[in-house]
Amino acid sequence: GETVLRTQAEQGAALKGFASGAKELAAELKGSDADLRRLIATTPDAAVQISGLLRDLDPGFGVVVANLLTTSEVAVTRQRGLEELLVKL
Repeated sequence: GETVLRTQAEQGAALKGFASGAKELAAELKGSDADLRRLIATTPDAAVQISGLLRDLDPGFGVVVANLLTTSEVAVTRQRGLEELLVKL
């Protein structure tokens, strides 16, 4: 019994903080209700349009995206050197 009470006392502030945060989140969601409902309503149409776009794109589009991903990975790895180069230009 004493261990449980001690743990509750030690964690009381954290639990109150969590409850306060949950209350704030609920208030934000309530305030954004109309926007969220509009977003949920338009999402299926947007998904259909994006699917159609991807279907209509050249099959080589996947290769282009893969190449861009590789390029971005190299750029991130070489970021410091690229920054120095751009500063010197």
